[in-house]
This record gives sequence, structure tokens and C-alpha cells, in this order.
Amino acid sequence: MDVLEMLARAMELPNGQLTGREQLSEIEAWDSLALLNFMALVDTNRGITLSADKLLRCESISDVATLIESSTKQPR
Repeated sequence: MDVLEMLARAMELPNGQLTGREQLSEIEAWDSLALLNFMALVDTNRGITLSADKLLRCESISDVATLIESSTKQPR
């Protein structure tokens, strides 16, 4: 599952609705519950435990993808 699919699922949006160019503040469905759902999906699908603080600093979907990519490359 890619980042857009996980974000859409976390926000209960139809697949394909997100383009990847959105600012998170522009997405009405991006709230604290969606953030927690997304963190759980990333953990389940990628085996990555994201920091809520780091995720909250993300301004765009691109920032989220970069965060996940950089978290994947870090040794456990």
C-alpha cells in the first residue's frame, strides 16, 4: 500500500481522490483521528513507528512521503 492509499484510507476518502500535491491543512478530513489511523497503517504496512510530533510538522503529502522514506532508511 503506498502513501496516498494509506492517507486516503486513514481519512476515509475514496482511493484516487488524493493527488499527492495537497497541503494537509487543505484537507478537511485530516484531523487527529486520521493522523492516528495513518500512524497505525504505516506501522502495519511498513513496520515503521512514526513520531506524532514529526508527522504533525508535515505540511504536505509530499512531506509525509519524505518522512516515511527517511524513516525506512534509518536502522532499527
